[in-house]
Amino acid sequence: MNKNLIIISERNDKSTNNVLEWLDYYDIDFERKNVDSDRSDFCIRISTQETTTSVSDCIVWNRRGYMSLLPTHLKKSEWIGYLKKEQFPVLATLEKSNPKNYIGSYVHELENNKLNNLQAAAKVGLEIPKTIVTNNKQDLLNFVEVNKKYITKSLVYSPFLEKKDCYYKGNGTIVVDFEKVSEYFAPSLIQEYIDKEIEIRIFFILDNFYAMAIFSQNDLKTQIDFRNYNDVSPNRCVPFELEATTLAKIKEFVSLIGCNSGSIDLILTPENKFVFLEINPMGQYHWLSESCNYYVDKHIAELLIEKVVYE
Repeated sequence: MNKNLIIISERNDKSTNNVLEWLDYYDIDFERKNVDSDRSDFCIRISTQETTTSVSDCIVWNRRGYMSLLPTHLKKSEWIGYLKKEQFPVLATLEKSNPKNYIGSYVHELENNKLNNLQAAAKVGLEIPKTIVTNNKQDLLNFVEVNKKYITKSLVYSPFLEKKDCYYKGNGTIVVDFEKVSEYFAPSLIQEYIDKEIEIRIFFILDNFYAMAIFSQNDLKTQIDFRNYNDVSPNRCVPFELEATTLAKIKEFVSLIGCNSGSIDLILTPENKFVFLEINPMGQYHWLSESCNYYVDKHIAELLIEKVVYE
């Protein structure tokens, strides 16, 4: 008997839509639950013998966002901040009730910790940038070396400030100007800048890994961070085959942090060393798939179908 298939996403996510088109093509039934839609009914039953939930016997692909549990009228409540927090332990329990067949994780996205990830990457033998997290200039100056460049980026999310008539969004990664650094500041992550031959974006889902080389070094706009996209003259992006030892370390890393889907960023240095930068548990893969002709959407659909039919 086939298992029920649930897709959790956002209404306008292009990658999700593409996968669902393939599922339609293969005549596979599914239920889509969008975070920006009305509530999804659920149930968790806990006893001394077992815990069962409404997704325990389902195949779930959590592509983006989370399963909304609140009815629409409560989303406008003055208590919305509190009510959203009350959802999180429920979402975590739904995920943990079905670890074998729950692909993707909103909990991992929510709790994504760059510091823990750097430590985990180092533990499995991946190179990482020299890193400091501090809130004062003196410790920072004791860390840096003369004539070396350093970058800073957010610990969790890119800075975002909303005002009445506009909003401001910070850059992902910037070079540190030490003359402008205050004596004391909010906790900040600073890393030694690493020259790169190329950047590598990896999307993975279960045991499937897709790597792409991004030639961002020779463009001043993307040299520090390829996410500062140059729409006029885009970086060249081509398929990339990871060497076996590096791929083995990456597989060990994602197993160590308990993540079964996401996007990983690496640097390949001029000295031919692979350096781990970060992981995004719900990272985009559409442009990687299109640039490299990987047909990831089709592969994900077929992966889900295999689980629906044979798990």
